[in-house]
Amino acid sequence: MKYVYSLFAIGLLFLATSLIKASITPAEALAHPDRPAADRKYDLNRQPLKVLEFSEVKSGDIVLDLFSGGGYYTELLSKVVGNSGHIHSHNNKAYLRYLGEHLEKRYVNDRLSNVTRITAEANDLELSENQFDKIYMVLTIHDFYHSSKFWPAINTEQVLSNLYKSLKPGGIVLVIDHIGPDADRTKNSAELHRVFPEHAMNDMKKAGFQFVTEADFLKNPEDPLTISMADKSIRGKTSRFVYKFTKAS
Repeated sequence: MKYVYSLFAIGLLFLATSLIKASITPAEALAHPDRPAADRKYDLNRQPLKVLEFSEVKSGDIVLDLFSGGGYYTELLSKVVGNSGHIHSHNNKAYLRYLGEHLEKRYVNDRLSNVTRITAEANDLELSENQFDKIYMVLTIHDFYHSSKFWPAINTEQVLSNLYKSLKPGGIVLVIDHIGPDADRTKNSAELHRVFPEHAMNDMKKAGFQFVTEADFLKNPEDPLTISMADKSIRGKTSRFVYKFTKAS
């Protein structure tokens, strides 16, 4: 009988631990001891606590991290959504060319067990209807407006329509990007790796998304906007817009 009670107690402890993991807050995710030290050095400029809170991500959410890059936000999101949630972390082949070993370290030994990695060109993404509670498009949409030998052209209308279909009614899309200086889509995108905010806004609305609000915590008045986001003088400190969209319930 003691053995049975012991098993029962262990079961309750396991359940309690699972619930704790499932209810982790954004602040706890940032302070998590398992979080890579390499990620923490970006926190000051990226303001991840404000980003996570602004997007309203919570325990149990199913999230698409579109063009997730090195997985900075995938890591944080995986902790916030917990055991009952799931993250779909997307990259295309062009991104993977540059990420290599760094990205593999993030996933070694199945350390992010609630993450599914997706490798596909944006035009080829296979998404289900009403699949996601949240979609993260962080420093992503500027790449929709150019193509090159290494970067396949993106059908903006098709991709955003696909994302709209995949978002649950009442779900949220977070769009963050480097602010471009003018309406020259190609120059902003290909040369500066920026986007004119109005272009992002209009394309999202055209796809059916409803604008909710914006935040200014990533604005930087010292950014001239006319230089590449990769320029040493501004890298990591660009002025960025932060938009929140939804899908009508």
